[in-house]
Amino acid sequence: MSDVARAFPAALASLVFAASVWAQEVRQEWIPAEIDLPDDMTVVIDRAVGSTVRVMKFTTGQQLGPLFTEWREKLETAGYDVERPRETTDRPEIVFSGRGIENAKIVAEPSADTGTEAVQLDATLGR
Repeated sequence: MSDVARAFPAALASLVFAASVWAQEVRQEWIPAEIDLPDDMTVVIDRAVGSTVRVMKFTTGQQLGPLFTEWREKLETAGYDVERPRETTDRPEIVFSGRGIENAKIVAEPSADTGTEAVQLDATLGR
């Protein structure tokens, strides 16, 4: 086997790792600055649908209850219109609007990976 053929798998693995780290470090401008994203997050979905709809899903090892409480308090303090939590849901969620966001929802999702929690952010941006 040539040296190039032996080096290819390592180079490919390095490229995939670098792309993954880059994707996690890039903060989407539509996400309010008041939402401190977890350092250990792994982005699962990051997409734009048209010019106004945004969706991002990530996993984290953090407990979501305290994280959602912190986000809710920070959004309210910053002047976002935050809906009262529904008592009928068993998963944390935050529904809010303001500052260029017509409506947005942050919800805990089931994670296929044990030991992690999944969070999905959906937003419709103002035009």
